[in-house]
Amino acid sequence: MRKHLIAAAVTLAIIATSATAHAKDAFLSMVHTNALGEEHPFSLFSKGSWAPNPEARFVKLHMYFDEAIKVKELEIKSCGKPITGSIPVFFNFNDWVVFLDPEYAESKPYPRYTDTKDDTLTLSGFDEPIDVRSITINFENNKGFKLCGLTIKDEADKPYKIRTPDIERGSVVASSVLSPRAAYTPYFLFDSRFEYAYATDGDTNPTLSFGFNTEKRIEKIRVWNGYQRSATHCYSNGRVKKIRITGDGNYLAIVDIKDAMGSQTIELPKPFTGKRLVFEITDSYKGKKFEDLVLSELRFFDGKSWFLIDPDKTMREAIKANRDAFEKSGALAMLNDSFTGSMELDKPPYWISSTIRLRADGSAYISGSSGSASEDEEGMSYQSFVIGNYEVLEASPNDLRLRIGGLYYEYEDEIIGDCNGCGRDCNSSAPPDGFTEYKIFSTTLSIKASKESTFEITNTGKSDNLKFKKLTFSREDDSE
Repeated sequence: MRKHLIAAAVTLAIIATSATAHAKDAFLSMVHTNALGEEHPFSLFSKGSWAPNPEARFVKLHMYFDEAIKVKELEIKSCGKPITGSIPVFFNFNDWVVFLDPEYAESKPYPRYTDTKDDTLTLSGFDEPIDVRSITINFENNKGFKLCGLTIKDEADKPYKIRTPDIERGSVVASSVLSPRAAYTPYFLFDSRFEYAYATDGDTNPTLSFGFNTEKRIEKIRVWNGYQRSATHCYSNGRVKKIRITGDGNYLAIVDIKDAMGSQTIELPKPFTGKRLVFEITDSYKGKKFEDLVLSELRFFDGKSWFLIDPDKTMREAIKANRDAFEKSGALAMLNDSFTGSMELDKPPYWISSTIRLRADGSAYISGSSGSASEDEEGMSYQSFVIGNYEVLEASPNDLRLRIGGLYYEYEDEIIGDCNGCGRDCNSSAPPDGFTEYKIFSTTLSIKASKESTFEITNTGKSDNLKFKKLTFSREDDSE
């Protein structure tokens, strides 16, 4: 159990539309959740409300700002069912974490959970405003809730006007896609997830063809180059260096892309207007380990607002396929929930525990902890984390085989929180203090339903990073 209680104040407050009531605009090109509901989480800002999958626990809402903003306060308001318990809020992944324990506020101006009033949670008490590039909220055991707004205030206590991209109907086709194609489709250029990206099958000069349902004007593009899950992933794979852009009206432009983490905005030499646009990758930066060329995210700017092609259909097809596979194998209960397992050993590391969370959207989180000494000896304990995604290899009655891939790292002694994807913030290539070098992780798991609603998970891959070969998992207690 985590002995740190983090309070995330997500205030669902309806934001006034008066221009004088707002501070400056804050541009938010990427918003995603690990528990997609009926609407995309962008609707929290564009429509004023949003609800995740009503059956999901440990729902996370990730927000990545185009540019860092100063934050002095957060307010979160729920509609109907209240949000209860202590909710972790992470700023810039693990740069800042909201703690109830004042012990952690001694050396840095950590914000504090300050108020609960009716259906509103307030997070303020900052010693000074902090620079925020990303905010992640973990709703822990809450499920079936709905948010009615999220207010983010600047150093003058004025709420930002959050600007999000328009979602447009359209299509994208790639000349080369890494297998399995469903895991690397070019539609993932618009899904706001660093875990998923478009990747080629070794082709360093692919073509991407974009089709828009209505005529569009494009003046700029915003690109997240390479595989931005981590610096290790980014530089292990190829990245885009030069794009030849063609399209309707005999449009032609050539643009250079920097070999850099984070997003970059490229102004086109001349605006494009039309329904069909083609990117030809004519040059690329070579990956240190893989030949595949990877591009994580892409946005278009029409002169007034940013927009993206709707990835909803592709994402929902993947969710349905995963649910069907889990249901066929008798493991449906594992989706969108949290399961834990532990065992004692008669030799080092003496004890092992693990938590696994598999989401219907294909994302995966696995944490583990282990003791390297017995009760009579002094020793070291560590925690490890896998942040990634899975691919269903085979689904048959009472047998589900998955390939798990992603980012792996370890931390000696205790770590506060579930790490929440720390290290994926591509504005920083170095891991936080105390972490080992990030590693590219891959293994295969076999999941079988066992008695009393438990699941036996066998690590059938070559990786020993999970520290167990076979472990029985049961649903994590949802009591406060």
